Amino acid sequence: MSAESPRSLDLMAAETLDTTAGDLPLVELELVIAERTWRILHSDAVLSHDEEQRFLRGETAASRPYGVVLWPAAIAMAHELASRDLAGLRVLELGAGTGLPGLVAAARGAQVVQTDRQRLVLHVCERNAALNGVTTIVHRVADWTTWDDAAAYDLIIGSDVLYAPALHPHLRHVFEHNLAPSGTVLLSDPLRAQSLPLLEAMERGGWHVALEAHDHGDQIVLSVRNQGPPIPSEDLLRLFEPFETHGREGSQGLGLGLYIVSEIVRAHGGTITVSSTAEAGTAFITRWPRKRPPRSRTATQRSFVADVPPGG
Repeated sequence: MSAESPRSLDLMAAETLDTTAGDLPLVELELVIAERTWRILHSDAVLSHDEEQRFLRGETAASRPYGVVLWPAAIAMAHELASRDLAGLRVLELGAGTGLPGLVAAARGAQVVQTDRQRLVLHVCERNAALNGVTTIVHRVADWTTWDDAAAYDLIIGSDVLYAPALHPHLRHVFEHNLAPSGTVLLSDPLRAQSLPLLEAMERGGWHVALEAHDHGDQIVLSVRNQGPPIPSEDLLRLFEPFETHGREGSQGLGLGLYIVSEIVRAHGGTITVSSTAEAGTAFITRWPRKRPPRSRTATQRSFVADVPPGG
C-alpha cells in the first residue's frame, strides 16, 4: 500500500497564527486519498534527520512547529484508514497533529475524538476540519502523562507517537484503559529504534503485534519480529539452507520453509536478512524492489503501520 504524494495548491501562506513563539505561517496542501481531495493546513516545515534527533534527545530549546508538521506517518495512516470500514466506530486519535487521519476516519463514518496536549495543534485540527466540511469531530486538550479520559474506544490511532521512550508507559496506560475489549490500536511510525521497545513489551505482555509494510521510494520493506528465544548463532549461518531443521528434535518439517521464502524473495530481486538476540528478539526483514532492477539498488524505509489488537 502506498501513500500518494501531496500536490501543492500554492506556496503562499494560507494563514498565519500568532503564537507565544512568534508568527507561524501555515501553507495549504492538497492530498488525494481514496479518490477524495483533502485540503490541509500545515507548517510547511522540512526537518532534517539531525534536527529531529536533537529534538528527541532534548538537546535543543529552539522553537519548531513539530506539532503541526504534516508527517509522512500521518499520510500513511490516512491511507490505511481510508481502506477500512469504520462506520459507527468510536475512534480516539492521540497526538492529532494536522488532524488528517481523524478527518479521514470521520469521513468513513467514525465518531472521532482528536486529542493533543497543545491547544495550538487542536486549533489547526479545527481549521482543517472546517476547511474540509467535517463537523462531527470532538477536539480535546489532553496530556498522556495526566490522562483522565475514562471512555472506551473501538480504535485508538496514533501517527509517529512512539518517539519518546519516557512516554511509552503513559501510552500503554491509555491503550490498556481506553481500548474496548474487541478494539484495535493502530500505529503508524517511521520505525525508529526507540519506537520498538513499547511494541515488544506489549507483545510480551500478551498483546498480538502485527506489522504491515508500506512501499516508499523504489523499495518495499517488510519486517516481522517476535520475542521468542533467540536463534543460536551457529544456526543463523545456515538458516536459509534447504533441509535445515536447526536442531529441533522431533520436527515434522522438511526444513524447506525459510529456504523457499528466501528463493522467492531473491527471484523478485529482493533480499532477506535475519537478526536474533535475547534483548531485541528475532527479526526477519525483506526488501523488495517495486520493479525488478538490472542490478541491486537501495532505498530507505519510511514508515509502517502496526495493528495491535489485545491478546487474550
